[in-house]
Amino acid sequence: MKNKIIQNTITFIIIIVTINILNAIFDSANSLVAVTIIVAAMIAMGRGVDPTPIRSFIILAIINVTLGLLSKLASVNIWWGIFINFISLASVGYFLSFNLTKMLVVPFGLQYLFMLYAPVSGIVYGKRILELIFGAAIVVLVQWLANRKKGMVQKSQVFTFKKETDQYQTIKLFNKVFTINTVRASYAIRIGILTAVTAFIAGYFKLAEGRWMSYTVFSLTELYSEHCKVRSKQRMEGTIIGGVIVLVLFTIFRSSIWRALILLLAGYLNPFANNYRDSMILVTISAVAAIGLTSGGALMPTFERLFFVGVGCILSLLANRFILHTPLEQ
Repeated sequence: MKNKIIQNTITFIIIIVTINILNAIFDSANSLVAVTIIVAAMIAMGRGVDPTPIRSFIILAIINVTLGLLSKLASVNIWWGIFINFISLASVGYFLSFNLTKMLVVPFGLQYLFMLYAPVSGIVYGKRILELIFGAAIVVLVQWLANRKKGMVQKSQVFTFKKETDQYQTIKLFNKVFTINTVRASYAIRIGILTAVTAFIAGYFKLAEGRWMSYTVFSLTELYSEHCKVRSKQRMEGTIIGGVIVLVLFTIFRSSIWRALILLLAGYLNPFANNYRDSMILVTISAVAAIGLTSGGALMPTFERLFFVGVGCILSLLANRFILHTPLEQ
C-alpha cells in the first residue's frame, strides 16, 4: 500500500506539473487537450517498445489534427455538427476499437468532445493544433522512455491493427465489397448517434452543462450491450454519492482555498478508486467543485450534473436496447 501511495503521489505531481507546463506554452484554454494527451501517454506506457515510432507519431498527429479540425467545424454550426459529430465519433469508435476494447477510444473520443465543448479561435486555436501535434510526439516519447530497457522482449506499436476471427461480415456498397467487424460497427453507430444527438440538444437549447450528456453517453456506450447496464447503474450511484459529498463539504468549508483543496484531493484520490462507481464519485466531486469555485456554490451544479447524467444514462440504455443490440455471446 505504501508503494502505491508513493507511486500515485509522484504520478499526480508529474501530471499537474505537465498540465501547467502545457498550459503555459499552449494557453490554458486548451487545458483539457493537455489532459487527454496525458491519458494517451499513460496508455502508451503499458504497450511495450514501439519498433516504428516515426510511423506512430505520424498516425497520432494526423488523428489529433483531424479531430481538432472536425471539432472546430462542428462547433461553428449545430446543424452541420449533427453529421460531423456522428462521422467523427463513429470513426473513432470503429477504427480505434480494433482490439475490441475502448482503451484507445477513450482518450481520442474525450479529446474530440473536450474540443467540441471548449471551442477557441484565432491564435489560441493555432496553439491548439500545435499542441495536438506536440502531444503526438509526447505519447511516442513517453512510450519509448518507459519501455526502452525492455529491448527486444516486448514490441508493440501504438496502433497494432488485427482482425478478430469470427466477427466479420462483407457488405456491397457502390459495387465495392467491404469487410466490417459487426461488433465494432454496431458500437460505432451507437456512439456516433448518441453523441451527435446529445451535442445537438446541448447546442440547440444552449445548455451550459449539457456537455455532461455527451460525456455520459460516450462513457456508458460499450461494445457489448450487457456492460452498458452495469456501468449506467454505477455512474448514477457515483454521481449521487459524489454530489451529496461535495454539497456537505461546501457547506462546511466556505473558503475558496479549502474548496480548491477539495478539488485537488478528489483528483489525487482518483487513481486509488477500485471500481467505476468509486471513480465517478471522485469525478463528480472534482467537476462540481470546479464549477462551485467560480459560481460560489455547489447546489445548482450538483443538480445540473445529476439531471444531465441521468438523461445520458437513459439515452444510453435506450440505444443499448434498440440500436444494434450486441450481446456478449455474439
